[in-house]
Amino acid sequence: MLRPTSRCVVAAVCAVVWLLVPGSASGQGPTQAELNAAGSNTGDWLLTGHDYGGQRFVDLDQITRDNVDALRTVCTFEPGYRASGTPTRSCIGASCI
Repeated sequence: MLRPTSRCVVAAVCAVVWLLVPGSASGQGPTQAELNAAGSNTGDWLLTGHDYGGQRFVDLDQITRDNVDALRTVCTFEPGYRASGTPTRSCIGASCI
């Protein structure tokens, strides 16, 4: 059993670690310049609607009238509730949230 002083030290160390962890992850997201240019980025969806205007459009040439009928669903996500709209996911590289 820890003495009250030891418990306070352990609690203080845990609090400091908890405060530092979010700060270390803060530099991993896109920069403001990348967010501002999101509309011209065809590789990543940095914002929910692709750009600040919510256009949800990317000019791609891999999907054509000749091959669109061959497209198949690769992945679906059911959040467990029915929403009134369909949300779009933010994707950076191979990671989507």
